[in-house]
Amino acid sequence: MMPDGPGFDFYAELRQKTNAPIIFLTCRDENESVIKGLLQGGDDYVTKPYDLNVLSAHVAAQLRRNGVMSAGKIELPPLTVDFLAGEATLDGNHILLAQKSCSF
Repeated sequence: MMPDGPGFDFYAELRQKTNAPIIFLTCRDENESVIKGLLQGGDDYVTKPYDLNVLSAHVAAQLRRNGVMSAGKIELPPLTVDFLAGEATLDGNHILLAQKSCSF
């Protein structure tokens, strides 16, 4: 139901480019869609409506489980995000981050 085509197609394209955890975030809550997303290789499946704190916990769990996040830092080369320092870099270049709180 994405403007460019089905999310399942986008997932397949994205998976070819990264091993980062992928969480389906969708309004499709029928069992067939959940099963398809997870069997295709999705790491998690969250349906709308959702609580932002619950989504945040799903994201943190996936990052922790995949060894991507430790001590408040996410490292997915070439991207690094340090939540404690409030800094991020992409290919060694500093990225300006908005001042928002995070519950990770």
